[in-house]
Amino acid sequence: MGKKAIVVGGSIAGVSCAHALSAAGWEVVVLEKSSSGPTTTTGSPNPSPTGAGLGLDPLSCKIVHSWLGVGDGDTDSAPLFKATIPLSIDQVILISTSLA
Repeated sequence: MGKKAIVVGGSIAGVSCAHALSAAGWEVVVLEKSSSGPTTTTGSPNPSPTGAGLGLDPLSCKIVHSWLGVGDGDTDSAPLFKATIPLSIDQVILISTSLA
């Protein structure tokens, strides 16, 4: 019987853990409390702020992109790189939001 794991939380940390366990041969189930996915039922983006932003350095972007199993490693054509806003260490983007 193979090893089984339950990962609680579908954040980048939870998904990363699940990916690593799966790659090591474990059977993995990820549990997420949020009922909303990344898109609505019509396919349009979900207005929920959950998971709205993620900061990754270039190496982390390449690693996450490799998990997608698409492309040939060319970062210019990679979907993840096309959907990102590159920031230098001294740049900050302020977005107005309610923290209530």
